[in-house]
Amino acid sequence: MRYFTVVIIAVVQQLMIVNGGVAQSKKLTLLLDNVTTTPDAASEGVYKYLDNELFYLNSISREIKVFDYKTGETLRSIPLGKNGPDFVGPEPYTFQLISKDSILVYSNFFNYQISLINGEGRVLSKYETIAKNKTGEEMVNGILADGPSNMVVQNHKIYALKTILMKEPLLDYSPLVEIDLRSKEVKVLDEPKQYNSGMYERIINIMQIIQGDIVYNDKRGALVLSYPLDHSVYVSDDGFRSMRKIPVKTKYFDEFKLMSRPSKELAPSQVTEQGLNVLRLSGQYLELHYDPYRSLYYRVARIPYTEKVYKEYKSGVRSRLPPRLHSVMVLDEDFNILSEKTYMVKDYMFRSGVFVGPEGLWVLKPLGNNEDEMIFELLDLDY
Repeated sequence: MRYFTVVIIAVVQQLMIVNGGVAQSKKLTLLLDNVTTTPDAASEGVYKYLDNELFYLNSISREIKVFDYKTGETLRSIPLGKNGPDFVGPEPYTFQLISKDSILVYSNFFNYQISLINGEGRVLSKYETIAKNKTGEEMVNGILADGPSNMVVQNHKIYALKTILMKEPLLDYSPLVEIDLRSKEVKVLDEPKQYNSGMYERIINIMQIIQGDIVYNDKRGALVLSYPLDHSVYVSDDGFRSMRKIPVKTKYFDEFKLMSRPSKELAPSQVTEQGLNVLRLSGQYLELHYDPYRSLYYRVARIPYTEKVYKEYKSGVRSRLPPRLHSVMVLDEDFNILSEKTYMVKDYMFRSGVFVGPEGLWVLKPLGNNEDEMIFELLDLDY
């Protein structure tokens, strides 16, 4: 995990003259100090907006910084304790806002615990995320999924989404756990299951496809879960005691080619050439966000290369692969698809830095010529 130290944040509205007309491009510019770098494509930042304030987690300085969203001024910093009673773990990497004075912070290297802190960084309580059966076997793994959409709070309960590790006996359970904020009881859910047992050898350790997303629609009291290799989303109004499976499919690919390839062709890690081949040829869903200001959902998909294009590249007919695309689907509250638009990966860093603000969906831009700036752009979603 890599995060960043931000000195100043400013909202910049840029106007560009196009064919005599005016096209609006709205951006957020973060001005960085000399030791701060823009995250690369493998990094994930966590940003949260609440009541005209922007919260972000900086693991390097171990603090959550809070900025005035309109003026860009730093309002305060919330320290994340290194030791003592306010210790939140050695490497905090994600957080969730309950309110400005109640914040959940998670560290993988802290016995998989979630710490509840106040607005001054004081630890109010700690919660386990692992549950065991009567024989002492773990019913779910303890590692939370990466990114900003791995836990939500509903009716005094945390719903935390784990990575989809697919190990026995975990296949019998959902990767989603329910943690009671009052009693601290950890309850493992039976549904929705994590893929199926036949896929275990195909996806183990390929990080991009074991990271799901969960979001909460507070207006309808609905929890919504999205898996990377599933065209449907899972929706529940009662904490997944019951649920609906709703197809929400991209128009840019049908099958997940990863699921149809013999396991002997697959490498156990995406860092190998075989693993990269698999990811280039198989589409997947990267993230899900809920927009409470417009009552919309945004589902992001990574569009695969065609077999023809990839074979030409591997054989030398093409000197390089064409720019890869992501698509963003805009869904209404009933999960009807209102629009779907593509964006070049080289232009937007999905998963590395995405958040929903009052204006819509903001996405981090790649590092430009100025290393002292980190820039977000408001997506024009055309719905």
